[in-house]
Amino acid sequence: MQPGGFVHFATWAKAKEDLMELEATFVCAYCFQVNTIMVDSTGGVDQEYVEDCQVCCRPNQLRITIDEELETVDVSTEAP
Repeated sequence: MQPGGFVHFATWAKAKEDLMELEATFVCAYCFQVNTIMVDSTGGVDQEYVEDCQVCCRPNQLRITIDEELETVDVSTEAP
């Protein structure tokens, strides 16, 4: 992770039996604003993709890990 990267945790957005979309947050690697995203759990427990900041529109490389046992979503952020 490059300097300025952050790790955030979020709890399940829906009941465990209805795990399709999970709400999570990340802090933009550029402007440090908090962004809320919906994570599609059908994409697997480890996901990686680029999401633009909702404030400054710059790209953020997200690494997402879903822990079904702890019922958490881990999102780490860095500039691509």
